[in-house]
Amino acid sequence: MTAPLKIAFAGTGSIGQRHLRNLLATEPEAQLVFLRANARRDALSSEVGAQVVSDMAELLDCAPDGLIISTPSAFHGQTLFGAVEAGLPVYVEKPVVTSLADLAEVHRLTAQRPDLPTLVGCNLRFLPSLQKLHALVRTEIGMPARARFEAGQWLPDWRPSQDHRHSYSAAPQEGGGVILDLLHELDAAEWILGPLEVAAATTAQAPVLQIDSEAVANILLRRCDLPLLVSVELDYVARRPLRQYRVVGDGGTLTWSLADKLLRLETPIGTHDIDCGAEGFDVAKTYERAMAEFLTALRGGPQTSNPLQTGLSSNALALAAKELSC
Repeated sequence: MTAPLKIAFAGTGSIGQRHLRNLLATEPEAQLVFLRANARRDALSSEVGAQVVSDMAELLDCAPDGLIISTPSAFHGQTLFGAVEAGLPVYVEKPVVTSLADLAEVHRLTAQRPDLPTLVGCNLRFLPSLQKLHALVRTEIGMPARARFEAGQWLPDWRPSQDHRHSYSAAPQEGGGVILDLLHELDAAEWILGPLEVAAATTAQAPVLQIDSEAVANILLRRCDLPLLVSVELDYVARRPLRQYRVVGDGGTLTWSLADKLLRLETPIGTHDIDCGAEGFDVAKTYERAMAEFLTALRGGPQTSNPLQTGLSSNALALAAKELSC
């Protein structure tokens, strides 16, 4: 019989609790360790029987099999560095880091441990409809010429139980701002279209939101080896959630819309809506698949599909866009 895993958590807010539920659904006997300032206990830690520790040294003394990091983005680094240096497998939420200095440090540490199981939490890579889009770009539309990745949502709706003005999204010093918050689109653009670089970026605030971080961003990307331009448009102000992508090639066009549950291929022959299956647009299931992949890696399976070595690439694009934005 397989021994229960011991999993540590740094961050048990909304996304941390989602990961916790998915872990326990798969591994109900898992032993839990919470990393918290002052080893703070609460109803959640008591409910799940978690051991609570106050620093990385105590956590490592517990000998966990893996660590899930879902603290506010700007605080990922202080936990991630110690974990990777100690050889502790890590599932870290996006963005991995929020500064170029921290990005360089993660690159340095991962280069020393290339086989360490890690996973960057860009969960949309596990969405069947996007996986189909990824495949169809390579087979059905010829040479891509341009693409558009668009996402937005009214920020106060993200976390209805919390005043958005006091969330980390509102605070640049905590990694807030639409570029890092909506990193999924930069990640999807590079995952689907190959290595990209930032050509230009502009940002704007939304006074109605009363926040200090950027609320709107337009980012222009390009490939150096192909005549391909990609625009990424992000915002905190769309009153209805919006997430849609379009890739235009010399042989056809692919359009994907999460809200409409649509993947459409248009060619000179005609228009065809692609069947993506019952779970094709089910975002909740992507978190379950990501957790399952991480746990498989912990038990000696293959490296995950988006380890730090690849997941840092879109993080670098986001930081470059923030540096260039005007």
